[in-house]
Amino acid sequence: MPFENGEYVMYGSTGICRIDGTEKRSFDGIHTAEYVRLIPYNSDNSTYYIPAETIGEKVRKLISKEDIHAIIHRIPSIEITWDNDNGKRREIFTDLLKSDNYDRLFCLIKSVYDQRQKRMASGKRLAAADEKALKAAENLMCQEFSVVLGIKPEEVTDFITAEIENIGSVQ
Repeated sequence: MPFENGEYVMYGSTGICRIDGTEKRSFDGIHTAEYVRLIPYNSDNSTYYIPAETIGEKVRKLISKEDIHAIIHRIPSIEITWDNDNGKRREIFTDLLKSDNYDRLFCLIKSVYDQRQKRMASGKRLAAADEKALKAAENLMCQEFSVVLGIKPEEVTDFITAEIENIGSVQ
């Protein structure tokens, strides 16, 4: 297994989980296989079982601090995109949330923030599906960044803002 017991990993769009060992299980009562137990971050009440043979397809190691700083430095140059077709936009957001690509995730975050500002200026609210996608993107980002940086999830946005301001003052 390419992962260590006790290691924190990213499990798809579910979020951060801790690897909690392996065990043989039979979920259908017929076939027995080796599974890796994952415990969601900040929750000992849930457990995910991932087939050991496919763990590398569903789980990845957390990004490094260096990767986080590189991502933050790219945020100002990430383009805002918006599709006015609600169905198409929902499909795009679903793909972005599953992509494991922070440039794409920040594209979603920046685009929804921008649209929220525009709608608020005209006295309108953002669609619930857009708010939901934004919350999911922020949650994924805040979870991973907080674990890697050793800060609280609620401090991540301020950390990013300070880093971006430092970029601007250096240039």
